[in-house]
Amino acid sequence: RAQPRFPSRVAEWRYRRPMVDDPELASHLVSSGRVTPAALRHARLLATSFDGLRGGGPPLRTCLVDLGYLEEDALAHELARLTGHGVWEGARADSVVKQPESLRIPDVRVVGREGQTLHYATLDPRSTEEAHALRLATGARQLVPWIATRERLWEAAQESEATTAQPTAELASEAARVPDRSAHEAHLDEEGPLVRLVNMLLMDTARNGVLRL
Repeated sequence: RAQPRFPSRVAEWRYRRPMVDDPELASHLVSSGRVTPAALRHARLLATSFDGLRGGGPPLRTCLVDLGYLEEDALAHELARLTGHGVWEGARADSVVKQPESLRIPDVRVVGREGQTLHYATLDPRSTEEAHALRLATGARQLVPWIATRERLWEAAQESEATTAQPTAELASEAARVPDRSAHEAHLDEEGPLVRLVNMLLMDTARNGVLRL
């Protein structure tokens, strides 16, 4: 069966979720006038062309965006209207939250914590699998999802990596300023016995004030 042409972002989709038709979102987008029924059929045709691949294909929302029928920001706001959750506009440089080391969920970022309440950004807040994994990784009792675009999640990941790498670079710079004791000792070993004797006498004179011969 011939494969339809599609942008590279669909081709690079990490097949980690089964294909979900998402009739709830599809009906909302059509009724709100964001997409036409013809655009919806085209996106479903693309999504179903991945049937049979291990892990399934991209969600319907990804196909709609990558086919150019819907802007990702518009999708995020329509999903917010459908679910009642807020849209995450991205983190400031001074408010980047360190991600839990045990958290291994693509397209999910922890964006804040208040006691036992965890705020996180995700593409779709309706995912129960993500919520379960977050509770296991963080121990949070209450989760507050925020809807994000792929671009904002990617930017947050890059900012987090830059923040993590900065202390490492500072430690490496500090280590470079510390004198190399082994090199200094090797230099002393290269000196002859007479030079070492003179150095010893000078040090003894400096301590006792008397040169003993």
